[in-house]
Amino acid sequence: MKQTTVSASIEKDELLSKYQKKMWDATNYIYWSITSLLIGLFIVEFFIFSSLWKSTFLFKLILIFIGFVSHPLAKKNQKHFQILCLSYLILFTAYCFTIINIESGPVVTFYFLLLTLVVTGANYLTLWSPVYSFIEVFLITAFFFLIIGVDDFMELSDKMTLGGYAFFSFMYLSAFVPNARKKNYLLYLERDEKKQAVLNELVSQYNYTSLKLNELEQSQKIDKDREKLLRHDLKNKIHNIIGLAQIIDGDNLNDEEKSYMALLKDVSNDLLKYADSIYKQNEDKFDSPLTIILESVNPVSVVSKALIGVQNKAKEKNIILKAEKIHKDDFIMADFLILSNVLQNMLNYMIIWSENNSEIIISSGSNENNTYIEIFGPSADISAKSLNAMFKPLESFQFNSSFEAPKGLGLQIAKNMIDKMSGYFKYRTELNGGVVFIVEFKTLKK
Repeated sequence: MKQTTVSASIEKDELLSKYQKKMWDATNYIYWSITSLLIGLFIVEFFIFSSLWKSTFLFKLILIFIGFVSHPLAKKNQKHFQILCLSYLILFTAYCFTIINIESGPVVTFYFLLLTLVVTGANYLTLWSPVYSFIEVFLITAFFFLIIGVDDFMELSDKMTLGGYAFFSFMYLSAFVPNARKKNYLLYLERDEKKQAVLNELVSQYNYTSLKLNELEQSQKIDKDREKLLRHDLKNKIHNIIGLAQIIDGDNLNDEEKSYMALLKDVSNDLLKYADSIYKQNEDKFDSPLTIILESVNPVSVVSKALIGVQNKAKEKNIILKAEKIHKDDFIMADFLILSNVLQNMLNYMIIWSENNSEIIISSGSNENNTYIEIFGPSADISAKSLNAMFKPLESFQFNSSFEAPKGLGLQIAKNMIDKMSGYFKYRTELNGGVVFIVEFKTLKK
């Protein structure tokens, strides 16, 4: 309820502000119009009505002086600008009535015509209430009879026939036009405010819908990027199956084992063709680089997930996975899912190269501004030349055929993903034997 009240109050203040500005514009126009007429009358009375020039010079000068003094005061306090407008109009009317009283003939008609234009025009411009209209009519009528009746009411009929009837008719007819215009203008403002409120609501709904659409598009893009990564990993695993089948294939297998081996090759080839088909059909959907969601990652959690993924494979060769010196207080910026898959991929290769009944050591630490995760296989047997051949750029990596043994595609994907996460990957072979993989990221400041 409080929020609704505040909103209604703000709307009312805005309407009042717009109404006051409109009223001030009308007052300003009326003020400068009358001032311009008074200055113009100096010239007209000097050249045409020369008999009036001396007797009315001081009167006009006083009116202009009052106008110049009162206008800045009314501008500073715009609550009283309607009083300025009405007062200035009444004083100008009194000036014209004074000339009408002392003159006759065409001069009277000229000033009645001038009054008709000024008073009627002011009534059509201003937006004041009926109270001001009543005061205007009363004061103008009272001034007329007071000034004309001072000398002789016998001239009243003559004066009225020279333009008085027309003047008073137009004045009375237009006297209450300001109130009607005020009501219409306020109604227009209220209608405009309602339209603006509806427009603001529509804009708000549009912005909300656009935000949700953007979130949906980002979510779809993330899903597509992850699908792209999984397709790379799928092809890698299929090639590993083909390579493993070729390694264990030989003449010493019996007929049943050979049939199983042939079936394994056929299934692997079908899977590889299917993966290639998916990749080619959807390539146009993945023309943008892989989007990676970086977040604060603790080495302990990501290493734990990677170790769980390779436990069964390590048990097959009776390899012990030892996690040593894992720093719990260090954090890095990386994609948790991608980094855990990368480490799992490296561990898979390390298990393949390591001897049975050996161990693989995983550790982490920090040096200067970096945090590293190290995988060390003391018994991993692979030459430095072969290892270097596996790490040529991913873009230039090609298969000669779908049936050849794996060449380290998984390691190349891993290195590429680390680079995309602004990390650094390095490897080395030890002189006494063994292989070391090191993944390094900037340490996240606490």
